[in-house]
Amino acid sequence: MLVTQVAGAATLATVPVPTPEIAGTFGIDSSFVGICTGILFAASTLVLLVSGSIISQFGTVRTNQVAVGGSSLALLFVFIPNSWSLAMSALFVGAAYG
Repeated sequence: MLVTQVAGAATLATVPVPTPEIAGTFGIDSSFVGICTGILFAASTLVLLVSGSIISQFGTVRTNQVAVGGSSLALLFVFIPNSWSLAMSALFVGAAYG
C-alpha cells in the first residue's frame, strides 16, 4: 500500500508541473494550470468525502487497484492534444488520489 501511495503522490505532480509546457505546445493559455490544479483538488476532495464507504464496501486492496488504474488512465489523457484531455487527466488524478 505504501507503493501505491507513493505512485499516487508522484502522479499528482505529473499534471500541474508539465501543464505550462503542454499548454504552450497545444496553443492553450498558460493560466490553464490553475484550472487543472483546481479540478485536481476538487475531485480529490469529493472522492475523500465518500472514500470511507467505498473502502468498507470494496476493501482496501480493490480500492487501491482502482486508484492505480485511475492514475494510469489519467496519464494516458495527457497525450491527447487538447484542453479537455488535460482537464480529464486532472479529474482522474484527483479522483485516484482521493
